[in-house]
Amino acid sequence: MAKEPSHFHIGDNSSVEVGGQKFHVETETRAGEHPAIDTTVYSKGRILYRRVNSCDDLSAGSKEHFSEMQKRLNAQHRSVVEDLQTGVLNFEQSGAAPRLMTPPAPIEFPKGIEVRLSNSGAWLEAGTASLDVEVRGRATHKPAAGISVEVLLEGAKPPFRMQAGTDPRGRVSLAFPMPRLGPNGGELVIRATGPAGRDELRFRLKPKVDAARRQQMS
Repeated sequence: MAKEPSHFHIGDNSSVEVGGQKFHVETETRAGEHPAIDTTVYSKGRILYRRVNSCDDLSAGSKEHFSEMQKRLNAQHRSVVEDLQTGVLNFEQSGAAPRLMTPPAPIEFPKGIEVRLSNSGAWLEAGTASLDVEVRGRATHKPAAGISVEVLLEGAKPPFRMQAGTDPRGRVSLAFPMPRLGPNGGELVIRATGPAGRDELRFRLKPKVDAARRQQMS
């Protein structure tokens, strides 16, 4: 039986109206070394939110891979639409939303930026890492939109890397199956980079942690 091409692309689009505000939700697959499902919420042509989930646990190229990617894409798309409709995602704000692709001017962040992991106490559950990352000005505490956030797992086998951009609130959520660590453990690296500067967090991951326990940071 012929396999699905490893570079296939699938997606879904929805228009949602909440409280008189119209949103466009677009979900698509991202190919490459680390395939992922990427959902973006737009309003008036501007990006308000992104949700990225890795699919590294799937075997690329098989019919089962295509079927499971479609299933996960549908579930993620539906989840974001429901979060909009129920108010879990709320984008009420005064004035126009800033464009994600317009980098913040360095003058807005005179002392650079800082990256934070909002859910540092509960980022790993049932073998899945879910990182809620926030980037703000180090001195002004203003949200830093359009910042590139890179996640690396040093010591993982195989090596792991994932990247996404912050929304107008300076936030991005990334989720992925936790790779196996080597006998010496590893480090979770969260790195933020933009015109206003660069910052990173490093968390030491202990080796040989029981799968039933939550991964600990030191």
